[in-house]
Amino acid sequence: MGLLACARGIVIQQKALDVSNRLADNFRWSTGRRNAFRHSYWMGLMTVHGFTYDDAVTLGVAHEKDTDTQGELPGSADSNADLHNNSVGARIGVDVRPWYVAATGVGATAKHEKELEDRLMLMVGGGVPGRGPAAPEKGPASYISVCTRDGWLIMIEPGK
Repeated sequence: MGLLACARGIVIQQKALDVSNRLADNFRWSTGRRNAFRHSYWMGLMTVHGFTYDDAVTLGVAHEKDTDTQGELPGSADSNADLHNNSVGARIGVDVRPWYVAATGVGATAKHEKELEDRLMLMVGGGVPGRGPAAPEKGPASYISVCTRDGWLIMIEPGK
């Protein structure tokens, strides 16, 4: 994977951040839900737009290694959840994209992005405010989101 692909990944990452922040603000999602959606949506967008599954996941691993924040270091619960969610998002993106995008790297549309978003919204509990389904009432915790045909995401709530 070259420098141009990495730059495209960063542009796509910003779009995923913008969309996840908009949805999280609209639905009053917790930090864990926002983060789970953001990671899976970022990887999904990359594969929808022509990255291979392996290249998308490799960029996700590089992102996880590029931190010195306590609690987010590689091997932590937060980092492991992010890696799982990255893999789920990349797989769904491959499933959503048309065959010709995989062959040419072009042709994904807003319709494909919306299908990815909708499938991931189901997994994080959509418009339910707060921590969402399966979440404990209070305190730091990890929990698994709603299981759908696409699998499940892991959400980690930071300690207060």
